[in-house]
Amino acid sequence: MTKEKFKANIREAIRSLYAFKQRSILTLIGIVIGISSIIAMISVSIIVKEETIRQLKEMGTDIFTVQKGSAEIGQLKNREKRIILEDVAAMPLRCQLITKTVPIVTNYAEIKYKANKFGNPIIGTSQALKELDNIKLKEGRFISDLDANSFFCVIGSQTANKLKQFGFKEMIGGKIKFADNILPLSA
Repeated sequence: MTKEKFKANIREAIRSLYAFKQRSILTLIGIVIGISSIIAMISVSIIVKEETIRQLKEMGTDIFTVQKGSAEIGQLKNREKRIILEDVAAMPLRCQLITKTVPIVTNYAEIKYKANKFGNPIIGTSQALKELDNIKLKEGRFISDLDANSFFCVIGSQTANKLKQFGFKEMIGGKIKFADNILPLSA
């Protein structure tokens, strides 16, 4: 294509655009909106992906849960071995891939304060749970190994709010009744 033909083609294109101003403007608007929507969708998907990865890392992508369940059909129930705290503590020593263990026992029980009762999930665990689940305390302290075989508890915000509704004021150092045991509160 020669220089003269190229200039002629450019002039013709400009005349066509000028002759059909409305069509040209609408086409330009369509192109801008299309490109903008594609950029916005890609940006949103990247942000969602990064947030998902961040949350998974925060939860612990390297956490493996072992839960003792009921025996399979055909297994002898009387030969079932119990998992004890010493077994859980020895796991990192027996397997180099395991860096930390957290024993957890769950139950559902009724908490009593004065004449008020309400059901609540209860978790028995060790101080390692705080680090594993990244638990943040509003006040008080979390349990430690020094608290072994002691009766005291750490309560969550929902339980604390429920107790406050019943007039309970002394969160730290107060006492609640759980499964016929009176437990001092840590937080």
